[in-house]
Amino acid sequence: MKKHTFAFSFTTACLVIGSAFSTVVSAQSAPAQAKSGAKLYIVEQCQPFAKGARCTLTLEQYPEGAAAPAKAQSCAPGWVAHFNARQGTVESGGIVWGASVTCGYPSAEEALKAAVAECSQKTFVRCAEANEVVAKVAKWSPESIPATAVQTVAVDKLPGALTCTTSIPVKESADCPAQAAAYLRAAGLQ
Repeated sequence: MKKHTFAFSFTTACLVIGSAFSTVVSAQSAPAQAKSGAKLYIVEQCQPFAKGARCTLTLEQYPEGAAAPAKAQSCAPGWVAHFNARQGTVESGGIVWGASVTCGYPSAEEALKAAVAECSQKTFVRCAEANEVVAKVAKWSPESIPATAVQTVAVDKLPGALTCTTSIPVKESADCPAQAAAYLRAAGLQ
């Protein structure tokens, strides 16, 4: 499987003094993408520092034959995860946000584990210990959604997707169903 991970973080406080971010990509070799159908990419878009230095990470699906985006890494079919973490408070000096996106993993647990690890290692957040996390995980293949035009893929809109919004330790709730909580625990969040 071709596995890719992106991560970034930014910091805010009462008075926006500045923000910091870092971006990372990690990949492992994988079998070739399916010969027909859609292709999935992790796309990073950042604003210049003067405009807030904010980056967004998206999954974008391109039909066969469409040119790949400039700042992107291709994904193999498999499990995708979008992970966000928030740590700190305004009273304690600021809130730090971290996010990561992974794709091409053989299981939901592995996709989430990679997303949490990259978020923690490559951003300013201890993502496994954050005040609040939002995790979205689903399985993607070229047949998941029709590929007639370039489109952003929302992980939570893919068939069979699970979303969990929780504090740490992970708590099951209406915002974090039992299966999603189990995936996060298996990924190392307690």
